[in-house]
Order: sequence, then structure tokens, then C-alpha cells
Amino acid sequence: MENDFIEVIKNNEDILDKNLFIKTLSEGILPNEPIFKLNMDNIQTKEFHKLFKRKCKRLSIPMFLKIFNIKNETATPASISSSNSKNLNGAKKKDIIESIF
Repeated sequence: MENDFIEVIKNNEDILDKNLFIKTLSEGILPNEPIFKLNMDNIQTKEFHKLFKRKCKRLSIPMFLKIFNIKNETATPASISSSNSKNLNGAKKKDIIESIF
């Protein structure tokens, strides 16, 4: 959240953003609709997911998209993979994304 990559979609003043993030991921309960927005494009999202999956091995892209909306709100697992496979330069701000983990 410090790097403005993640924000809460619906702010609940009773729960700190960091606590909501931890609670959602540690309990493994998928929300009915995404509760966080990733300010990342498809390629950055793929990189973020790859790193995230090292910590949470069962978090597939479809499950990931139930927790997070991304800049491209019509993104699908296929469009994220397709964008990433066409990219030759790597994710923008990859070093910052890696520093999160």
C-alpha cells in the first residue's frame, strides 16, 4: 500500500487496510466481489501474482481476480497471460514489485 499499488475498493473505517489485507489472505475466504484494487497493468499483475504465489501456493489467477481488481477491469486470466507472453521488456517497476515480498 505504501507504493500506491494496492488500495481498498470499499473502505471500512473499522478495519485498517493492512489488517483487512492480512485477514482476507490468511483466512483464505474469497470475497463475493474484489475488495482491493491493484494499480498495475496486466504484465505487472502477472509478476505480482507470480511472487505472491510463492507465499500462497494455492492462489490461482482466477482466485486472485476474486480478491483484486486491476487497472484493466475487464482483465481475465487469459488476457493477463497473453499480455505477459507478448511482453519482451518485463514488468514496469519490477524492482518495486519485488521489494514488496
